[in-house]
Amino acid sequence: MTALLVDVSQLIDMHVVYRMFDAQGRLLYAGMTGNLSRRLGDHAGKAFFLAVTTITLERFPTAAEAALAEQEAINTEHPLFNHVGLSDEESGRRKRVRKMQLSDEKIRAAAENRRRAAEEKQLIADEKQRAAAERERLRREQPPRDLLADLAEVMTGDERMRLSALPHLLRQLAPWHVAYQDLNGVKLWDELRQRGVRVVKKGNVPRLDPADLRKVNSPAA
Repeated sequence: MTALLVDVSQLIDMHVVYRMFDAQGRLLYAGMTGNLSRRLGDHAGKAFFLAVTTITLERFPTAAEAALAEQEAINTEHPLFNHVGLSDEESGRRKRVRKMQLSDEKIRAAAENRRRAAEEKQLIADEKQRAAAERERLRREQPPRDLLADLAEVMTGDERMRLSALPHLLRQLAPWHVAYQDLNGVKLWDELRQRGVRVVKKGNVPRLDPADLRKVNSPAA
C-alpha cells in the first residue's frame, strides 16, 4: 500500500486545485476545495482512490479563482474520474476509454504473467537438465560399486526385506554414489532381474530373501 504524506497545517483555509495521479502518471481526478482535509476524506471511500499514488496541490487566493482553474483542468486535462460539467456524450466516451484502458491493462498483465510463467518453467527445466548432466558426470567418474555386495552388507539377518526399503539403506551405505540417489523399489527390482536374483511377492509386496541373494553371490553360482 502506498502512503500519502500531507502537511496537515496546510489543509485548512486554503483554496487549492488538487490533482490525483496513479503510479503510471495518469490524472485520475482534479478538484478544488477550501478544506482539503475534509475533501480527501470524501474521496477516501471511492474505488479509484485506491489507485492514487501522488497528489499535487495548486494554491489560489480566492475560491473563485480556484473554481475557474478546476474547470479548466477538467476541460483540458481530462481526468479519468471527473464528471462535473461533462456532456453525456463526453462522459460516455470517458467511460469507454477507461474500460478499454482497464481491458488493455488486464491483457498486458496476463501476457506478462504468461511470460514469467514460461521463463520460470524454462528455468526449472534447465536446472533439471543441468542436475541430470551433473549426476551422469559423477556416475561416470565414480568408481563402480557391486550392487549385490552392497545389498548383502545392508541386509542383516535372514528375514526377507521389502524391496522398497532397500534403496534407503544403500544410500546410507554409499551416500555419494550417484546410482543409488534416485534408486527406488521398481528400479532395484529391474536391476536384480538383470543379475538373476529372484524377488518374491508376499501379499503383493515384493521382497528380497537374503538366501536368494547369497545364491547369486556365492562362488558356486
